Amino acid sequence: MAIFRSIAEILNRSFTLREALDGALRGIVELMSVQTGWIFLHEQESGQFRLAAHVNLPPVLAVASERRMVGDCRCIRMLREGQLREPINLVQCLRLEQALPQSPEAHRHASVPLIAQDETVGILNLLLPEGREFAQDELDMLASIGHEVAIAIQRARLFERVRDQEHVRRELLQRLLVTQEEERRRIAQDLHDHAGQMMTALIIQLAQLATRAEQVDGPMAGALQKLHTLAQQGLAE
Repeated sequence: MAIFRSIAEILNRSFTLREALDGALRGIVELMSVQTGWIFLHEQESGQFRLAAHVNLPPVLAVASERRMVGDCRCIRMLREGQLREPINLVQCLRLEQALPQSPEAHRHASVPLIAQDETVGILNLLLPEGREFAQDELDMLASIGHEVAIAIQRARLFERVRDQEHVRRELLQRLLVTQEEERRRIAQDLHDHAGQMMTALIIQLAQLATRAEQVDGPMAGALQKLHTLAQQGLAE
């Protein structure tokens, strides 16, 4: 019960998929008194299964894991075809058959489908020592654990999706701010290059007209001087 609780705690407090699977798998291996286990996850985008976590993987599989632990096998095909809905004993591992053809006693594992809300998220395999077979109550316990693991996988994926969306949102916001700043600079440059030049030319002409008007028409010179002052204020603004 202590190990079972520790597995539940690991699943509940883990926010990353890797952390949840690594911690839970170590606890499951200890709980079931076996040495080796591994988890394949179903990739929603590609539809393929990939190795996501493992404990004490046999050397013949670990050394060449990129080749041995990819693609479908018996348990994955059973899962795809709907034949694996509950934990079962004694699946003859195709990967171990190919890697260790001279040791048929080392090919046996139990398989636990990881299903939550009718979604198949992966499969858990536990390598069985020679002569070992899980009793029905152990299979029932593995079914409960598998369901909890599947829920944790869904939760971690949702958290990662939300985190990715937040990252995208921040990137878009940053891009928007950069675009706004670039637009501000462009407008400022346009004002300086075009409107500013026109205002400067207007100020110069008003100053010249005001100077001439002082010689012939005092009131007109005062009005032009006011316009000159307004134009200077407009240029400053």
